[in-house]
Amino acid sequence: MIKQLLRTIFMDRQFKDDIEFFKGVYLFNGLSERHLAQIVTQINKKKYKTGEIIFSKGDQAQVIYIVKHGVVKLQMENNERVINSSDFFGDMALVSGHKRTFDAAVVRDSEIYLLYVVRLRNLMKANGKICFQIMSNIFEEIFSKQNVSEL
Repeated sequence: MIKQLLRTIFMDRQFKDDIEFFKGVYLFNGLSERHLAQIVTQINKKKYKTGEIIFSKGDQAQVIYIVKHGVVKLQMENNERVINSSDFFGDMALVSGHKRTFDAAVVRDSEIYLLYVVRLRNLMKANGKICFQIMSNIFEEIFSKQNVSEL
C-alpha cells in the first residue's frame, strides 16, 4: 500500500514536471496547462547514448522528437543543425507524413520525448484549439527559417 502511494505521488510529480517542461517548448506555445496535460499523456520517453542514430534519411516520418536534455545533430547533405534541450525536430511528419529528409544522431547522451504523429493527430482532431495552436506554431517556425526544408 505504501509502495503504491509513493508510486502515485512520484508519477503525479513527474507528470507535473513534464507539463512544466512542455511550457518551454516552442511547438506548444499558447496552449493551456490542461491542453499540455492532454499532450503529456500521449508521449513516450527514450534515453539515447552518444553516437546513437535516432533515424536516417529515407526513414518513414512517424514521430516528433522533443529533447528533454542532451544534444542531437541533424544533418542534410552539407547543412547541419544542433538541437538542445526544449527544442524539437521531425515536426514536418505532422504536416507531410513523408520520409525523413535528414539524419539525426545523438552528440551527447540525451533523453528525448517521442510524440507519435498518429496520437497527436487524434488529439488534434478531438480538440480544435490544440490543432490550431500547434499548426500555427509549426507554420511560424517554417516561415522564420527562410528555408522551407525540414532541417
